[in-house]
Amino acid sequence: MSAIKIMTHFKFFVIIMFTGFQNFISAQDLREHVWKDRVIVVFTADESSELFTQQLDELQSDREGLDDRKLVLYSITPTHVRKGWENGEWEVSNGSLNHILEAKGNFEVVLLGLDGSVKLRQDQLLKRDKLYNIIDSMPMRRHALKSRDSSLKKIKLNFFK
Repeated sequence: MSAIKIMTHFKFFVIIMFTGFQNFISAQDLREHVWKDRVIVVFTADESSELFTQQLDELQSDREGLDDRKLVLYSITPTHVRKGWENGEWEVSNGSLNHILEAKGNFEVVLLGLDGSVKLRQDQLLKRDKLYNIIDSMPMRRHALKSRDSSLKKIKLNFFK
Protein backbone atom coordinates (compact mmCIF):
# COMPACT_ATOMS: atom_id res chain seq x y z
CA MET A 1 0.00 0.00 0.00
CA SER A 2 1.40 3.38 -0.91
CA ALA A 3 2.19 6.08 1.65
CA ILE A 4 -0.55 8.31 0.19
CA LYS A 5 -3.18 5.61 0.67
CA ILE A 6 -1.99 4.99 4.21
CA MET A 7 -2.23 8.71 5.05
CA THR A 8 -5.69 8.91 3.47
CA HIS A 9 -6.87 5.94 5.54
CA PHE A 10 -5.29 7.43 8.67
CA LYS A 11 -7.01 10.81 8.14
CA PHE A 12 -10.32 9.06 7.56
CA PHE A 13 -9.83 7.02 10.74
CA VAL A 14 -9.03 10.15 12.78
CA ILE A 15 -12.13 11.94 11.48
CA ILE A 16 -14.36 8.96 12.30
CA MET A 17 -12.84 8.61 15.77
CA PHE A 18 -13.21 12.33 16.53
CA THR A 19 -16.86 12.51 15.47
CA GLY A 20 -17.62 9.30 17.35
CA PHE A 21 -16.20 10.66 20.59
CA GLN A 22 -18.33 13.74 20.32
CA ASN A 23 -21.32 11.44 20.68
CA PHE A 24 -19.88 9.99 23.90
CA ILE A 25 -18.74 13.22 25.50
CA SER A 26 -20.16 16.52 24.46
CA ALA A 27 -19.42 18.50 27.59
CA GLN A 28 -16.24 20.55 27.48
CA ASP A 29 -15.63 19.70 31.13
CA LEU A 30 -15.13 16.01 30.40
CA ARG A 31 -13.20 16.16 27.13
CA GLU A 32 -9.97 16.74 29.03
CA HIS A 33 -10.27 13.20 30.43
CA VAL A 34 -10.67 11.20 27.20
CA TRP A 35 -7.88 8.61 26.91
CA LYS A 36 -6.31 9.92 30.15
CA ASP A 37 -8.79 9.24 32.94
CA ARG A 38 -11.84 7.22 33.79
CA VAL A 39 -14.58 9.42 35.24
CA ILE A 40 -17.06 8.55 37.93
CA VAL A 41 -20.03 10.88 38.26
CA VAL A 42 -22.09 10.76 41.43
CA PHE A 43 -25.40 12.59 41.13
CA THR A 44 -27.62 13.48 44.05
CA ALA A 45 -30.72 15.61 44.28
CA ASP A 46 -29.72 16.43 47.87
CA GLU A 47 -26.04 16.79 48.81
CA SER A 48 -26.83 16.00 52.43
CA SER A 49 -28.44 12.64 51.60
CA GLU A 50 -27.10 9.59 53.43
CA LEU A 51 -26.72 7.58 50.21
CA PHE A 52 -24.62 10.30 48.60
CA THR A 53 -22.39 10.55 51.68
CA GLN A 54 -22.02 6.76 51.83
CA GLN A 55 -21.05 6.64 48.15
CA LEU A 56 -18.34 9.25 48.54
CA ASP A 57 -17.02 7.51 51.66
CA GLU A 58 -16.99 4.16 49.86
CA LEU A 59 -15.01 5.57 46.97
CA GLN A 60 -12.60 7.66 49.02
CA SER A 61 -11.64 4.83 51.36
CA ASP A 62 -9.03 3.58 48.86
CA ARG A 63 -7.47 6.57 47.13
CA GLU A 64 -4.45 4.56 46.01
CA GLY A 65 -6.68 2.06 44.19
CA LEU A 66 -8.66 4.87 42.58
CA ASP A 67 -5.50 6.66 41.44
CA ASP A 68 -4.08 3.41 40.06
CA ARG A 69 -7.23 3.01 37.96
CA LYS A 70 -7.05 6.64 36.79
CA LEU A 71 -10.38 7.63 38.29
CA VAL A 72 -11.58 11.23 38.52
CA LEU A 73 -14.68 12.11 40.53
CA TYR A 74 -17.40 14.58 39.65
CA SER A 75 -20.12 15.12 42.27
CA ILE A 76 -23.18 16.87 40.90
CA THR A 77 -26.51 18.15 42.06
CA PRO A 78 -29.21 19.70 39.89
CA THR A 79 -27.57 23.11 40.38
CA HIS A 80 -23.95 22.52 41.46
CA VAL A 81 -20.83 20.55 40.54
CA ARG A 82 -17.63 19.63 42.37
CA LYS A 83 -14.59 17.97 40.82
CA GLY A 84 -12.11 15.86 42.73
CA TRP A 85 -11.84 13.70 45.80
CA GLU A 86 -11.44 16.51 48.31
CA ASN A 87 -14.54 18.07 49.80
CA GLY A 88 -13.92 21.38 48.10
CA GLU A 89 -16.26 24.14 47.18
CA TRP A 90 -19.32 23.51 45.07
CA GLU A 91 -19.50 25.55 41.87
CA VAL A 92 -22.66 26.61 40.10
CA SER A 93 -23.34 24.09 37.36
CA ASN A 94 -23.82 25.14 33.77
CA GLY A 95 -25.60 21.83 33.15
CA SER A 96 -22.79 20.49 30.96
CA LEU A 97 -22.70 17.14 32.81
CA ASN A 98 -26.44 16.58 32.81
CA HIS A 99 -26.40 14.91 29.40
CA ILE A 100 -24.81 11.74 30.82
CA LEU A 101 -27.42 11.35 33.56
CA GLU A 102 -30.58 9.32 33.32
CA ALA A 103 -31.50 9.72 36.96
CA LYS A 104 -35.18 9.13 37.47
CA GLY A 105 -34.71 9.37 41.22
CA ASN A 106 -32.52 11.24 43.63
CA PHE A 107 -29.26 9.33 43.10
CA GLU A 108 -27.18 7.93 40.26
CA VAL A 109 -23.61 6.74 39.72
CA VAL A 110 -22.11 6.71 36.21
CA LEU A 111 -18.72 5.32 35.22
CA LEU A 112 -17.14 6.57 31.99
CA GLY A 113 -14.28 4.64 30.45
CA LEU A 114 -11.10 6.06 29.01
CA ASP A 115 -12.88 6.38 25.67
CA GLY A 116 -15.61 8.49 27.26
CA SER A 117 -18.39 5.94 26.89
CA VAL A 118 -20.71 4.88 29.71
CA LYS A 119 -19.47 1.62 31.26
CA LEU A 120 -21.79 1.48 34.26
CA ARG A 121 -24.91 3.24 35.42
CA GLN A 122 -26.81 2.48 38.61
CA ASP A 123 -29.11 4.15 41.09
CA GLN A 124 -27.84 2.45 44.23
CA LEU A 125 -24.63 2.42 46.24
CA LEU A 126 -21.69 1.29 44.10
CA LYS A 127 -19.34 -0.86 46.13
CA ARG A 128 -15.66 -0.36 45.46
CA ASP A 129 -15.11 -4.09 44.75
CA LYS A 130 -17.72 -4.02 41.99
CA LEU A 131 -16.22 -0.86 40.52
CA TYR A 132 -12.72 -2.37 40.56
CA ASN A 133 -13.94 -5.61 38.98
CA ILE A 134 -15.55 -3.69 36.14
CA ILE A 135 -12.50 -1.54 35.52
CA ASP A 136 -10.02 -4.39 35.91
CA SER A 137 -11.88 -6.40 33.28
CA MET A 138 -11.60 -3.62 30.69
CA PRO A 139 -9.14 -4.37 27.86
CA MET A 140 -7.07 -1.22 28.33
CA ARG A 141 -6.74 -1.84 32.07
CA ARG A 142 -5.71 -5.47 31.49
CA HIS A 143 -3.13 -4.26 28.97
CA ALA A 144 -1.78 -1.69 31.45
CA LEU A 145 -1.51 -4.33 34.17
CA LYS A 146 0.22 -6.75 31.81
CA SER A 147 2.70 -4.06 30.76
CA ARG A 148 3.35 -3.14 34.38
CA ASP A 149 3.90 -6.79 35.34
CA SER A 150 6.30 -7.21 32.43
CA SER A 151 8.27 -4.13 33.49
CA LEU A 152 8.45 -5.37 37.09
CA LYS A 153 9.78 -8.74 35.93
CA LYS A 154 12.51 -7.02 33.91
CA ILE A 155 13.48 -4.90 36.90
CA LYS A 156 13.65 -7.97 39.14
CA LEU A 157 15.73 -9.87 36.59
CA ASN A 158 18.16 -6.98 36.21
CA PHE A 159 18.38 -6.55 39.97
CA PHE A 160 19.43 -10.14 40.56
CA LYS A 161 22.07 -10.25 37.79
